[in-house]
Amino acid sequence: MSKFEFSARRDELGANCAKVRLVDPPAPPDSPATFEVQPVRALGVAALGPGSLAAEGPVARRLSQEPQPLTQYDIDLLPRFRAAAASERIWLAGLAMDVYVPIYSKGRWIGLLALGPKVSRDRYFESDLALLRTLADQTTIALENARLVENLGWLNRDLQQASAALEQANQNLTMLDRAKSDFIDNMAHELRTPLSVILGYSQFLQTAPEIKANAQYQQMVGALQRSAARLGEIVNTMLDVSMLETRTFELDFKPTSLAALMRSLGARYEKPLAERRLTLDLRQDLDDLPEVQADEEALGKAFDNLLVNAIQYTPDGGRITVSGHSRRGSPESVEVIISDTGIGVDPQQQALIFTKFFQTGKVDLQPTGKTRFKAGGPGLGLTIAQGIVEAHGGKLWVESPGHDEEACPGSRFHAVLPVRRSG
Repeated sequence: MSKFEFSARRDELGANCAKVRLVDPPAPPDSPATFEVQPVRALGVAALGPGSLAAEGPVARRLSQEPQPLTQYDIDLLPRFRAAAASERIWLAGLAMDVYVPIYSKGRWIGLLALGPKVSRDRYFESDLALLRTLADQTTIALENARLVENLGWLNRDLQQASAALEQANQNLTMLDRAKSDFIDNMAHELRTPLSVILGYSQFLQTAPEIKANAQYQQMVGALQRSAARLGEIVNTMLDVSMLETRTFELDFKPTSLAALMRSLGARYEKPLAERRLTLDLRQDLDDLPEVQADEEALGKAFDNLLVNAIQYTPDGGRITVSGHSRRGSPESVEVIISDTGIGVDPQQQALIFTKFFQTGKVDLQPTGKTRFKAGGPGLGLTIAQGIVEAHGGKLWVESPGHDEEACPGSRFHAVLPVRRSG
C-alpha cells in the first residue's frame, strides 16, 4: 500500500489524518507483558508515535481479541476501559486519533490502523467503520511482508486490485443499503394514506346511532381503531428510522428536564404496568439532574422505546428502575440508567440488538401487543433510541450478565447525554 493509496482511502472517509503501526506481541515470560507498537518503515505511510499497551490491560485485550474498530470516545466513556493505565491514556490522547482498527493475520493481532477526526467534525458512522474493518483486513499481507522486505512493489499491485474490488463492493453495499432504506421510506408513506382512511371511517362509525346502540358493534369499531393506531405507530417508527439513516431527522434543541420527561412517560404506561404487576421506580436522583439541551419530542421517543423494551422483556411482577447522575468531565454530561429484572441479553447479541429489524427468539411465536411479555414488533425501537441519543451527541449501550428466562439476570441500558450542545 503506497502513501498515495493510503491517503486516498483517508480522504474518502473525510479523515484529516491516517496512520499505521506494527504491533509486536508480548516478549518471553521474564519480560514485561506488553504489546509494543513499532514503526512501519517499509510501507511509506505516516506512523503513530511509539508506545506500548499492557497485554492484560483493557485496551490491549479489546484490540487483540475483537476485530471491530475501537473509538477514542469508547475508551474515554465505557466502563470496561476504566482500568486502563494512566500512561496508556496519556499516550492515546496525545495521538489525537478518533478510531483504532486492529489488523489481524491468522488470528493474531499484528498491526493498528488509526484515523484522526473527520474534517467535517462528524462522527464515524457504521458504514465508515465497516469500510475501515475491510481495509484493515486488506492491509494484513502488507504488514506481514513489511517485516521481511522494504521493496513492496509487487504487493502494491495486488493491493491496487484489492482496493478497486473493495471500492466496487463498497459501492454495491451502499446501493443495497440505500435500496433497503428507500423501501422502508416508500412503504411507510404508502401505508399512511389507507391508514388515515381507516381511522377516519372508524371514528365516523363510532358516532353512528346504529353503532352506539349496539355494544358488540362498539367493541368491534374500538378494536379497529386500536389496531389502526398501533399500525400508525409502526409506520411512524419506519419513517423515523428512514430520517435517521438519511440524516434528515431535524432536532429543535431547548432546555429539557429529564425528570419531567421520564415521569410523563411513566404515566403513559400506568395501566399496562398495573395489568402485569410491574413496578416502575423513578428514582429521586432524576430530580437532581441539570436540564439538557435537547429536542424533547425526539428524546421522548428514545426513552419511550427504552422503557417499552424493559416492559416487554421483564416478566410479570418484575421491577423497572430509572435512575440518573451527573458525570464529571468536559463536556459536562448526564447519565440515565434504565434497569430491569428481565430475562437479560446474551453478550454476543448486545451490539446486535441496536441494529435494524433484529429480533430475539422466533418471530412467529412472539405475542402481539406493545407491552405484553416478549411481545413482537418491527425490531426498530432500539435502533431509533440509539440514533436519537447519538444525534444529541450522546452514547447508548446495554450491560447484562446474559440471557436467562428462569434466573432473570436483568439488563441495564445506559444513555449518556451532553448537558450543553457542542458546536
